[in-house]
Amino acid sequence: MRGNQSNWCLQTAAAAARAGIRAVLVLLNKSGAPASDDGNLLLDHLCGATVRVLETDSNRSFLKLEDVSDLVAPIMEEEMTAGRKPYLAPIGGSVVEGSMKKPFGAMGYANALVEIVEQMYSRDLRLDTVVHASGSAGTQAGLVAAAKAVAPDLRIVGISVASDRDTLPGKVSTIAEKLLETLGIEVDIEDDDVIVDDTYLDPGYCVLTPETSRAIAALARSQGVVLDPVYTGKAWVGLVDLMKTGFISDHENVVFIHTGGTPALFSYQSQLVDFLRDGFDRMPGH
Repeated sequence: MRGNQSNWCLQTAAAAARAGIRAVLVLLNKSGAPASDDGNLLLDHLCGATVRVLETDSNRSFLKLEDVSDLVAPIMEEEMTAGRKPYLAPIGGSVVEGSMKKPFGAMGYANALVEIVEQMYSRDLRLDTVVHASGSAGTQAGLVAAAKAVAPDLRIVGISVASDRDTLPGKVSTIAEKLLETLGIEVDIEDDDVIVDDTYLDPGYCVLTPETSRAIAALARSQGVVLDPVYTGKAWVGLVDLMKTGFISDHENVVFIHTGGTPALFSYQSQLVDFLRDGFDRMPGH
């Protein structure tokens, strides 16, 4: 279960297609988010996934939804009644629940962090801070766990796109600790290891803001790099602001992880086009 522009669900659909396995995606369409079959949702259909979109008026993080099991249970029952044996993969592919016994999603980003560190060392470069979009906690958990094991002075900063700082850090720590246990690495995750900034979260997950629109357009025009409205756009807003406020200093070496999601741009095309027509060129600092 995830929002209807979920990168995780798209990758699940693609992997299932490659393996010849039926994929059923249970997606939540929150108030304010585009509902058309566009972006990642279109690609879900192209991969042959069965898509079940559930409408919700909740403005809470999907990590706080107590009724997730109740929402999924009827669909699981339908699959079993049809003679199938469903495997329940949890939100983000890293939370150890449902049918998943290991945090596989977080494991992928632990490997990514090790690769980044190796590349920096091979170029004789110091790496101080990694910034990324943090949603269902798996990405940040993998990065934090790997940093703790191979680069303990490295700072991992998650710009939250879905949950407040009272909810997300605990999820990150739980997944990171489970990952380290799975890998047999005996190090402890401290509170200070999990840095979550929820300043750029409002008005909520999947809701495009003028600041995010400006960031997407500015980076595309200056660097030819395309961000997305749900994840990396908000994270880039956060990175730039943290540099302006001095949280990230001028002498630091920073890596920004682009976690994907570009297809979601097309689901927000009308909002982005309106922004480009009405205000981008007149806004200072674009």
